[in-house]
Amino acid sequence: MRTFIIQMNHDLEKFELNNLTQNRIDLLARAVNAALWLDKTIRRDVIVYFVFNNKTVKVDPVGLKRMGPDERNISSFIKHTLDGRSFPGLEINGQKISDLIKGKKAYVLDVSGNDIREAGLDDNACYVLGDDAGLTVKVKGDKISLGPKVILTSHAIAIINNELDRREP
Repeated sequence: MRTFIIQMNHDLEKFELNNLTQNRIDLLARAVNAALWLDKTIRRDVIVYFVFNNKTVKVDPVGLKRMGPDERNISSFIKHTLDGRSFPGLEINGQKISDLIKGKKAYVLDVSGNDIREAGLDDNACYVLGDDAGLTVKVKGDKISLGPKVILTSHAIAIINNELDRREP
């Protein structure tokens, strides 16, 4: 099971669908898209957590229905969940990053880390990334790098997925 944990340096609050940059919901939606969607199907072996300052959003594709890959659709599911509706595969709770990495091998994205192409990666690992403000909390784990430049969170997730896909038998 692949697990992506993204630290969001904002509070999760109610938002309007015409303002997805508020609390970086646009970043959340792009990251969900990069983590879960393939061409005509959805990955079932990935869980994504967004750890905001006040709440954590868990997206588990097992049971997830009718969510499309576009930003507005993904965001509307998050908005309705915040408004109290329940959807299989979506959960809002108070977990912290330290709770989420317990019992898993943690890899922390860092440009000074070991190149992902040379790293031996565990199958049941979690990958910890930051939002546009970066990773601002200390996380215990092996540092891995995707290259010499800092890239968008969603792009990093897509590259990690691709690297792991290439290693599958």
